[in-house]
Amino acid sequence: MSPEKVHILPVQIRPRAGEGSQSFIARLARANHLTPRYLRIYLAEPPRHRGLPSWTRLAAATGRDAAVLQSTLETTRCLECGTGMEPTDVVGRRALRCSQSCRRQAYRRRHPSTAWRRVPCRICGDLMSVRAGQRRFLCSSTCRQKAYSLRNSKRVPEGAGAPLDPVQMKS
Repeated sequence: MSPEKVHILPVQIRPRAGEGSQSFIARLARANHLTPRYLRIYLAEPPRHRGLPSWTRLAAATGRDAAVLQSTLETTRCLECGTGMEPTDVVGRRALRCSQSCRRQAYRRRHPSTAWRRVPCRICGDLMSVRAGQRRFLCSSTCRQKAYSLRNSKRVPEGAGAPLDPVQMKS
């Protein structure tokens, strides 16, 4: 069977750039009230109709040029740098960015870093750089230990740590 004998489907849908062939075939099948499995079998090469769907048969069923349809469906662009990415036909989220550096760049744009400011240390008074929202203004581990001991010395009740009188314990 040649591509000319493939019937054009009655309902046509617009291919989305970079969606992949399997997703497009599934959407096309649902729009024409077919199961995606049936349409995939129909679009595979005859006589056995097994294997992957043929681009020429898919183009004939949609009434589009095979090369244009394949380039539209199979090429995705990175949202950061615009380079072409290979499509994936796996279930789940599709990749929006091509590399870890592009993902990092997008994260930094979505979550801009806060400005640094100079504040004095609570214990020794030395100036240090902190970000907005930072809670503790301590410059070193020594100052942190001093702040901890000061905080704990205020919490200790009177008479704590003193030896117990055995006479008072009996009553």
